[in-house]
Amino acid sequence: MCRFKCNTLATAVFLSSLCGLCNMPVIADTALPEEVVVTARKRDERLQDVPAAVSAFTELAIEDAGIERAADFLQLTPNVTFASSESVGVNFLTIRGVSQVRNGESPVAVVVDGVVMTDPGQFDQELFDIQQIEVLKGPQGALYGRNAIGGAINITTKAASEEFEGKVKLGTGNGGRRKMQVAVGGPLAEAMSFRLAASLVDHDGYIENTFLNEKVDPYEDSSIRTRLNWQLTDNLSIDVRAGGSETEGGSLNFILQENCGEVNGCFTGDSVFDRNAADDTSTDITASRLGVNEREIATASVKIDYEMDFATLTSITAWSDQDEILCCGRLPLRLWPGLCRNESEDL
Repeated sequence: MCRFKCNTLATAVFLSSLCGLCNMPVIADTALPEEVVVTARKRDERLQDVPAAVSAFTELAIEDAGIERAADFLQLTPNVTFASSESVGVNFLTIRGVSQVRNGESPVAVVVDGVVMTDPGQFDQELFDIQQIEVLKGPQGALYGRNAIGGAINITTKAASEEFEGKVKLGTGNGGRRKMQVAVGGPLAEAMSFRLAASLVDHDGYIENTFLNEKVDPYEDSSIRTRLNWQLTDNLSIDVRAGGSETEGGSLNFILQENCGEVNGCFTGDSVFDRNAADDTSTDITASRLGVNEREIATASVKIDYEMDFATLTSITAWSDQDEILCCGRLPLRLWPGLCRNESEDL
């Protein structure tokens, strides 16, 4: 029983609600949040025991927050900013004020299933069938080598399971957005299991080109990833991963300055095309050609772990290939269409 002496009506309402709490059941221990284990320091540790600034997103947190791209979880991470440019391969990642130059190497190490992603142009991909994401802030060169002065991002995809399981996720949204994700996995043989995941995204876009009457920011992505786990002995295991993606979208959406006049007068303060004109977002996009961005990524890796009494010996061999093309329509100065190609291959 709850007994309170009330002097005012407002207090009576408040205390009556407290009385109701007396009959509420106690939350069981099983309803408490699960313990988060991170591998940011290349070992399994409880999140609260790691002597570093780490933001972790579990599978449940990723699902609840609707995380689908890198920008989604980076916007939820303190002291981190992420800005994307006119193409999927150009982005700017900043952690604690440490940033990067355009088309330069990132100061943040990105690791996917233990494999370092050496090309920053591969970072902004679709995130699907993800087990956990960890963001470390501060220099991590001792663990991840060069280009980790700002921090590190550790992404773990879902591994193959010993029981058959699968899931299908469908979604739709404004701008003509359609999405489908599929994942299936299970045993192949004794001590061997697999997992196959795929993602399809199609988006018509939001921004209109008033000259062509077409959207300038469409987006289409097809991605696939497969993992094969083989437990050869009690101490020896092999993890084989392969995947690829094809992305197409809009790019380089310039705004024409029709009143620019002669080239010599375009960069003067008296011209429409001056430094202040770029801040006017009300101007329609009227380029005579749509910008196009195409990117193809292929990756493969083999990870071998051997458990010893005092340590774990790990060998990782990885290969990645990226081919990206940018082409733009008519520039503000009526120049010829531009073309830019970025290729990279790492072993």
